[in-house]
Amino acid sequence: MILPGLVTPFGIFLMRRALRSMPDELLDAAGELRVLWRIVIPVNRPVIAALALFVFLGGWNQFVWPLIALRSPEMYTLPVATATLQGLSTTDYGQVLLAGAIAAVPVMALFLLLQRQFISGLLAGATKE
Repeated sequence: MILPGLVTPFGIFLMRRALRSMPDELLDAAGELRVLWRIVIPVNRPVIAALALFVFLGGWNQFVWPLIALRSPEMYTLPVATATLQGLSTTDYGQVLLAGAIAAVPVMALFLLLQRQFISGLLAGATKE
């Protein structure tokens, strides 16, 4: 369920664009792995954080693929399970709202973990040289 959504065309475009914007002089300053771990990843941390959040949200909010692929209700994802709470004639809105609140908690937690990278990425383009 998770693997097909990890690599997206948007992710490839975003990372390619971010890596192409790095100066070649910066990449020529060290060895191959050293460049990756000491220069490329720290400089692109805001882009990686944004991509991680987009990929997580895309996988977390998928509805059609889990509905087609999963056969037993015990394995349903949270969006599919929330949709099964709504009946044809009656709906317990308390259960639906509780499921929505539970579904929002991991997304908020991930954003709180990555908020420093988002803020640093926003502020990096705001300074004058």
